[in-house]
Amino acid sequence: MNSPKYGTRYVNVLVNTDLFCFKKGVDTCTQLTMLKKTCAETSGLTRPRARQTVNKSRRRTSVRRTNWHEKNGTRCGKDVEQKLINEQILVTNLVTWCIERGFSGSGLSVRPTVNRKGRGLEATRVIEKGECVLSVPLRRGIVDEERGHPEEVLALIKNAPWGVRLACRLLQELKKRELSEYRAYLELLPVDVETSPLHYSEDLIAQICYPQAQNEIREMKTAVNKWFDLLEKDDFNVAIAGATREEFTKAVAVVHSRTYGMSSGETGEGYFRALLPLADLLNHGGEQFLDENRSSTAIVNTETVAWSEILVDDDNVNDDNDDEQEAASIMFTAQKTLEPGEEATMSYGDRSNDHFLIYYGFIPKNNPHDDVIIFENFDSAMIWHAMCFDEFWRREDIQARELNAVRAFKETSLALENTTDAMLTKSEPRMKVLSDGRVDARLLAAFAALYAGDEELSRKNAADDTESLNAARKDVALRCEQLLQTMQKASGKNEAEEIFESSLRTKKTYENETERVISLFRKNKMFILRDCAQKMKLPLDV
Repeated sequence: MNSPKYGTRYVNVLVNTDLFCFKKGVDTCTQLTMLKKTCAETSGLTRPRARQTVNKSRRRTSVRRTNWHEKNGTRCGKDVEQKLINEQILVTNLVTWCIERGFSGSGLSVRPTVNRKGRGLEATRVIEKGECVLSVPLRRGIVDEERGHPEEVLALIKNAPWGVRLACRLLQELKKRELSEYRAYLELLPVDVETSPLHYSEDLIAQICYPQAQNEIREMKTAVNKWFDLLEKDDFNVAIAGATREEFTKAVAVVHSRTYGMSSGETGEGYFRALLPLADLLNHGGEQFLDENRSSTAIVNTETVAWSEILVDDDNVNDDNDDEQEAASIMFTAQKTLEPGEEATMSYGDRSNDHFLIYYGFIPKNNPHDDVIIFENFDSAMIWHAMCFDEFWRREDIQARELNAVRAFKETSLALENTTDAMLTKSEPRMKVLSDGRVDARLLAAFAALYAGDEELSRKNAADDTESLNAARKDVALRCEQLLQTMQKASGKNEAEEIFESSLRTKKTYENETERVISLFRKNKMFILRDCAQKMKLPLDV
């Protein structure tokens, strides 16, 4: 696939067709035959000529090489060519289906799966910043709602997690085969996400070496199996369309990785989830550290396309159809100027690697939003501190100091309400550290208050008590070192092996993609702990 004979040039020639430039009345087979001929001529797949030479031995060698190429290279090239042709037919069918149902857009083409980057959307021409490249009617996707489910299972299915409900809708449509309204979409939809943690064995879960993610994966696997056990019963089997446990698990993995969650109102009303044809081909692109080793904190944003707004066509809202969602479309616009061949990517959110691993089955490159949970809550942080610093907690004034820590934690939480972290701190009691030595401010404030003394003393020295803050920073560094050692012990690798010899840039052969994803997840967590421990040890200037 990577050979110049049938590599990138061949791929680009075949699929470099604007999504919405297919002309009605033009025979699809004729278009594909012309594309096939062009591919063969431009990619070097045509039969090579034998080298012309006077020396007979050289001529025989040349002929032998040509025959080997004919038996191997050309055959392989034809396999790739046929696969691309088949995929292009499916893409054409999907685009036609979308146009007939009110989709619109321009400037994008589907990159095929045989490309080393995998399937995605790419620009076919220069796309200006702010230009709408895709408009998708919300109700033309497979939507997470009661509509569509068999009536006899509605009472049960409405209490299921959204992933289970949407997986049931997907299985119901797959069961219909040719009769499904979404046939063109389903034919191009992957049947599974092989790297989804839903498929992890207990041995693979153990390789993660990060308890919070391990527990969440186990809980999700348990929930999926529980719901399958409920739905496979005779009375409810129609909900999963007779699917096996394996098919049900694969369907949940697919909807977890491709579902859009959105609101139809400015204040959040009408929130729903849906599988959106074409839009779900946008791969992730978001903020990432420019330097892979994080020696620089510079961040670059690789997102090129984003949904800008949800528009409602008032002409299509009437007495018979008063639901604005029925007439709503989601608009995707370019966030920068795209050059021909540049990938259209969209951010899946500023989230930790835990979320990307558990729901999408991959790890973003150099994710600045990845974090490590070092305490589950304030109480666990205080208990840890008391266990590590027993002598300190034997002080006569420790009760006043502890009350001071509680006050500092609450006041810092209130202060964060006016920041972008407000919603996070309200919903997230766990305290974390991030890359570049970033630490939960609530934790640092609480530890520093312990060392500052009682409330009156701490208020007097709040602005200048650098000594107390440095002591708090050392405590955080100690906690990070302890967790790093725990991960190293669980993985069976010391810090040099995991961080340096097998650094983020080291090319390593893995048995499968799942092993590579788990290894990358673990390395990033260990990197954050090591980085934070080093930076927290550095004293602040007095």
